Amino acid sequence: MRKLWSAIALITSVPGSIYGGVATPTEAAGVGAFGALGVALLYRSLNFKKLIEIARRTVELTGFMKRQIRTVIFSFQPKTGNPCLPIPSTARVSV
Repeated sequence: MRKLWSAIALITSVPGSIYGGVATPTEAAGVGAFGALGVALLYRSLNFKKLIEIARRTVELTGFMKRQIRTVIFSFQPKTGNPCLPIPSTARVSV
């Protein structure tokens, strides 16, 4: 029963902080991550080896997502030779 209450508290704290106007969605994600860390420490199910594995997998996933997003963004860039340059405008306005 104790595990159920900690899960309910964790689940309600994230949307509750958003709808309550206390946190933005990004900050609420931090609240959820901090709460999950607190629950793991409370039940003593987290050790240093698991923490290192979590950090390694987080870095892997973040790198993968950045690569996917970059691929999508650059696939829609104009083919000007340099993907960072804007599309040259053909309409010039004289001042």
